[in-house]
Amino acid sequence: QIYLAMADVTHIPLQDELFDFIACSEVLEHVPDWHKALQEFFRLLKPGGTLIVSTPNKISMYGLTRYPGRRLIGSKHPYDSWKSYLELRKSLKVAGFKVSDARGSCYLPGDISYYQPFKSILIHSLPLVRYLDKILSSMWPFTFLGYCIVVKCKKMGS
Repeated sequence: QIYLAMADVTHIPLQDELFDFIACSEVLEHVPDWHKALQEFFRLLKPGGTLIVSTPNKISMYGLTRYPGRRLIGSKHPYDSWKSYLELRKSLKVAGFKVSDARGSCYLPGDISYYQPFKSILIHSLPLVRYLDKILSSMWPFTFLGYCIVVKCKKMGS
């Protein structure tokens, strides 16, 4: 059965323990009260249910260069609070989840990859970038330094 609802992620008008699986991709960084969203996912998942969350990583190369880079070019962005793996893991635990897997993804060199000539260089080197991404995403400490963090966890208790 498929449910479709348009709602605030911190207050989803569906019954408790409705889902076996929830995926939340690149949303939490745009939610000021993102801890409440995690509580809402916990409420909606059945016991033992799986949550997969992805969010941009503030300690990635991209995360560390984006604020100075955007200041230089005068770019403004709406609410956009990136998380680190440790911050996300701690909040998931507080919400009642147990992390079973986590990976970094995408090791591009930050905002610089959006501008010429860097963009052209990157496009021509995509096979190498894909290869390096695959290797780095499974090597500690790079596992948690990718542009994006993907975390798989289970609902505990209930």
